[in-house]
Amino acid sequence: MQEQCSEEKWRRFGRCLITTLLAGASVIAGILLMLDPYGISPVSWSKPRPLMDINARYMYPQVIRHGDHDSLVVGTSISRLMHPRDLNETFGGRFANLAMNGATAWEQINVIRAFQNIRGAPQTLIVGLDHTWCAADADEATVTERDWPAWLWEGSGPSRLVHTINLPTLEIAVRQIGQVIGIEKPRFDSDGWGAYTPDESLWDEAEIHQTLWGGSEPVIKPVDPPYQPEPQEREQWRFPALPWLDETLAELPRDSRLALVFMPVHITAQPRPGSAAAAREAACKADVAAIADRHGAAYVDFRVHSPVTRDDTMWWNRYYWRQHYGPHLIRKMADRTASAWRETASVE
Repeated sequence: MQEQCSEEKWRRFGRCLITTLLAGASVIAGILLMLDPYGISPVSWSKPRPLMDINARYMYPQVIRHGDHDSLVVGTSISRLMHPRDLNETFGGRFANLAMNGATAWEQINVIRAFQNIRGAPQTLIVGLDHTWCAADADEATVTERDWPAWLWEGSGPSRLVHTINLPTLEIAVRQIGQVIGIEKPRFDSDGWGAYTPDESLWDEAEIHQTLWGGSEPVIKPVDPPYQPEPQEREQWRFPALPWLDETLAELPRDSRLALVFMPVHITAQPRPGSAAAAREAACKADVAAIADRHGAAYVDFRVHSPVTRDDTMWWNRYYWRQHYGPHLIRKMADRTASAWRETASVE
């Protein structure tokens, strides 16, 4: 009799525990669906919502779905610095900057296609290019450790909602609540843009000089004689991301304004002139220029040795070194890109 009572108590305890866990999970799921960090819930309480996660791959799909943008920038963190406001004034239209830290070429192509599928063909498309597009393994290194949530970019309905019930979503939701009460700030604005370089007052000339040059003489000497690849070697160079770019541009209407822009980096981040790496990059750039010509796109190459890329004062120190320029350069780049597009259009 005593054993039966004991077993009954354990059964009641088990049922109570399961009921409590299910109730708690239901409450958390309800909160997540209402706060809706990803902009996909049918019962969300606020639209638009602040973009609170640092990983743009999880935040940008709702910029496309809920924004009114007709133009687009893709690229890596270097391209993130181009402000949509400047591009709107220079090109016209309503830009979203959906460049992402460490974005692979494959990810960038998928951003363009998602924009086209949801918003239609972009009125203006700027592809910010760098070494990623010239990588020989671009078809293998398609994603990064940051993850690519295909369910957000391609999924729909209940299939997407299932993925939102997890701890990372809860963390973003908590940040969202923090933003409402004033202790957190959004990571991106409604155009996808977010400032991430330090305040100009923190720039330190001595520190950046040391970071860029490591105490050596601030001169890069070309390889002499310059490397000349044999024809057979040149034929073996692979740029697997470039056919993706070619195919994607071919899908866009002829009246879309297109610009392929190699973004600037400090000369210490570029291949040494005359080296094998420089020869390979030059071949990649030539292929990109040919793609631009086929599709009536402007082609601009800021990734060269120039007064800007030689000037240490244009660049940031700490972990922004060599590849992240200061805000004073951004508008000049937008103007130069627009000028190149106008020149290309006038030739046609």
